[in-house]
Amino acid sequence: MTKDVDYYLNLPYAIEVKRLDDGEYFAQYTDTWLVKNNLMAGWGKSEDEAVSELREAFACYVEDALAKNEKIYEPVCCHRRFQAS
Repeated sequence: MTKDVDYYLNLPYAIEVKRLDDGEYFAQYTDTWLVKNNLMAGWGKSEDEAVSELREAFACYVEDALAKNEKIYEPVCCHRRFQAS
């Protein structure tokens, strides 16, 4: 499997959207390892616009990271397996 921009854009990263006091919307990723060193955000007049802007910023980050052969964080599935003791 080729890990290109589309691969990373289709991973289930958690996004939080907040409505600001001025009526605009703010979107950011909530995955700690993703945002630790890569601050990205999106703003818009609607939730969709803010998320779209965030995803555009993420796509630019991924393109740059791939070109530099840098590690890109992938979300860990929320389902964990526990071994019975």
